[in-house]
Amino acid sequence: MSTYPRHPPRGAQLAVCVVLTATVGGCTTTIPGEPIAAKGSAVASQTAGSPPLPFAVTFTERWNHRNDGSSFEPCTAYSSAELRSIGIDPASVSDAAGHDSPNIRGCHWKRGDAGPSQFVTNPAGLDRYKRLQRDKRWSPDTIVNGRRIAVATGDDDTCGAAFESQRALVVTLITAYPQRTGRSLDEECAWVVRFASMAAARAP
Repeated sequence: MSTYPRHPPRGAQLAVCVVLTATVGGCTTTIPGEPIAAKGSAVASQTAGSPPLPFAVTFTERWNHRNDGSSFEPCTAYSSAELRSIGIDPASVSDAAGHDSPNIRGCHWKRGDAGPSQFVTNPAGLDRYKRLQRDKRWSPDTIVNGRRIAVATGDDDTCGAAFESQRALVVTLITAYPQRTGRSLDEECAWVVRFASMAAARAP
């Protein structure tokens, strides 16, 4: 679907090419508040008064001009009970960033043998995003809470969903491992839409 850390896992392959091949993170939004410095000079990348992240920040500029287009923070958006209700282990949370000043801001989790991710990135507009990702197989858009959610699959059995939030996109990804999970790609896509719908219900 969109941008991912420098060394993405297999489930991230649907997310790599937009910002890496087209510089589409040019629209920058000023986020209210001041960044909070964590130990080791890492920037905690939170707005003032926001809930603490569920992990220690180890990368500088986790929140930066490539992922600051929405104030939505997937890592703190859900309660443990909400995550368990969709099969995610809340204790498995980890930072989606793979290096300093990443293209994305969000989290990875574990869902049995699968590893879903949800993150914010700054490509300009859902339609342009879909055009840039025309090598993916796009399903008809789904409307949830008045938002268009675009869903696509890739040749690597990855399914992703994206919707607009302020001046950014919120992207949800998962890779189907049917030999391990017993779930088909269609089943995983239905789950991705469910998780994306949870985000769409609370993202600005």
